[in-house]
Amino acid sequence: MFKKKFDLNLNLSQPLPPKMTVMSAGNHFYKIGLSLFVLNSTKRSALYNPYFVFIIDTILIVRSIIALTIDNPNLSLMIGDFSYFLNLKIHFNIVIISNLLFCNVAQLIHLFNYKNGIKPNYLKPFEMIAGLTSPKSVGLVDSISVNKLLQNSRKIIYLNETIFFYMAPIYGFLLCFVPLAWNSCLNFTFTLVIIWSCVFAFGCRSANTIIFWQISYFYIICLYLKLMLNLLKTMIEPNLNRVNDFGIELIMNIFYDLFGEISNYNNNFWAKFTLSFVSSLSIIICFILYSILFWNSRLVFGLSYILLLVILFLLWFLSMASSIVLEIDKLYKLMN
Repeated sequence: MFKKKFDLNLNLSQPLPPKMTVMSAGNHFYKIGLSLFVLNSTKRSALYNPYFVFIIDTILIVRSIIALTIDNPNLSLMIGDFSYFLNLKIHFNIVIISNLLFCNVAQLIHLFNYKNGIKPNYLKPFEMIAGLTSPKSVGLVDSISVNKLLQNSRKIIYLNETIFFYMAPIYGFLLCFVPLAWNSCLNFTFTLVIIWSCVFAFGCRSANTIIFWQISYFYIICLYLKLMLNLLKTMIEPNLNRVNDFGIELIMNIFYDLFGEISNYNNNFWAKFTLSFVSSLSIIICFILYSILFWNSRLVFGLSYILLLVILFLLWFLSMASSIVLEIDKLYKLMN
């Protein structure tokens, strides 16, 4: 599937043929309960109503805050704090609070935009990927660039819709159920174990989808903007010495439109997303580093490995955003 070859002789003035499109592109924020905007007539499960998702995540945040204040196995069992029985009470609950707060902030940003009529204009490339608009209408006038965007988008969407979507609730349910069930002895408390395990599994799925779909869309948007900047550079570079005053004015108008589009994407949502996401990861990094330096030495190797992964993930995320700046810097040097 990932190595599927696309036709390089595309009619870029027309929407892509159905066999090349990804019909679900642009609708994932709506389907997972993150956004109230819908790109087309996509249906959403009642479980992913944004308000229901927000309430479940808030319940888990409150539970984790309470768990940090108690040190009693019976009370921990009653509130479903499985991390107590893993001797990782503070570690797990801090991470849970940080991740779910990030998800709630993202939902609130989308709700604010919806209530104020701020439409998600960053979905423009996804409209093309879904076959709703033509490549030329989004500024892609090269078949190779269109194919590259489609191939990368297919991979990311496929992984999110299959592996990541189903792994998170299974892992979440087992992670919560096993330690709680092992320490439960009464039918009443075992019923609570089942309930809390289901709630935590749903929370894991909602948090996983909210986090990973936003990162995936961010990556696709960055790739789209890089392709646009590369196309602009390719068009300008061979003809730079022959451009007259009219041509310079045309180039400046193109620059103005493209940079205005990038600015709109930032102001619309992605600057706020980047701030909250980097802040959340920074909190986790600081906490893990503090744990390594001052807490139980038995966890040093495991926490060091996790710290390395989180730092590498943060650097990769920042490199995506900085790649746009590097492409703009190349254009600036070309024009000067």
